[in-house]
Amino acid sequence: MDTDYGMLRFEGGIDWWLPQRGRITIELDYGSLENVERQWYVNGNGVKLSFGAQKYFSLPPGLCIPDSEWVVDMREAEAEASIDYDAIDAEIDYSVLEKFREHVKKRVGKRLPQFIRKPFQGYILSPQYESDGNKIHAIGLEKFDLRTIRGINKLEGVVEETLRSSEK
Repeated sequence: MDTDYGMLRFEGGIDWWLPQRGRITIELDYGSLENVERQWYVNGNGVKLSFGAQKYFSLPPGLCIPDSEWVVDMREAEAEASIDYDAIDAEIDYSVLEKFREHVKKRVGKRLPQFIRKPFQGYILSPQYESDGNKIHAIGLEKFDLRTIRGINKLEGVVEETLRSSEK
């Protein structure tokens, strides 16, 4: 890794989540899926997110703030991604899941304080603060299961640095 790329990881004092892409092996009960292309995100400290994001519409460069419901869905995806359904014989208890979502909703809140709202106007992906539907729905959540996360974690090296590829 060169220093230019390393500096981008903490540009402006922010620990950015940068996209990486690779071909992984997903272990199944009776075999494996090999050479599956996936994109995931890693921060400057090497921590990988347990979910992905899909860009559906273009956004102007900058730091965007997702809608509170997107954040709740993200936290749910993180929790579900750590469940090893192969090791336990259980199904999701949807009443527990709903209580989890309610707890996260209370912590996230519904409104942004003005000191965030004003400087990020046009970069808040919420119908509460933005009228452009393309911006509101520009980023979708991609849920990963534990098998996918294991495949990403086992990958030695990255096949393609998505950030660099998009700059060329």
